[in-house]
Amino acid sequence: DIKTLTEHKNGLIALSGGIQGQLARSFWNKDLTLAKKVLKKYTDIFGDVDKSKLRQTKPTNSEPPRVGKPTEDQLRKLRKLKPEGAPVRKTPELAGKLSKGTAVEHSRFGKGEVLSIEGVGQDQKAEIDFKNGGIKKLLLKFAKLKVLDQ
Repeated sequence: DIKTLTEHKNGLIALSGGIQGQLARSFWNKDLTLAKKVLKKYTDIFGDVDKSKLRQTKPTNSEPPRVGKPTEDQLRKLRKLKPEGAPVRKTPELAGKLSKGTAVEHSRFGKGEVLSIEGVGQDQKAEIDFKNGGIKKLLLKFAKLKVLDQ
């Protein structure tokens, strides 16, 4: 609040509030009249602006960050965290069952054939040629593959 700022301005360093501040928002909204009023209000309280600290050009490569709650799309993109104390996944049992030429099925990529296996333990990966998905390299601890009988 302006009255409190005016009463306690001594010893304070005034900042514009960054991209979330009233001054930046008025620039982003192309309201130069409001920007000048905001700047005048704060210069009346704190004195002249140190011109060497001002950005002379407006950034044009992005929109200003949104204020408030995240959108549904942003919430959907968040990864779900495991609860504390959740068991750590061990190397999957199928790791020993896979070898070059093994037929497998994946819920998303469909049926495929193992081309190679590399790594050990938690870092074991399989390169698989899927009929529908092409060649993919999957980390076995996450892959959820089903070994098909041949």
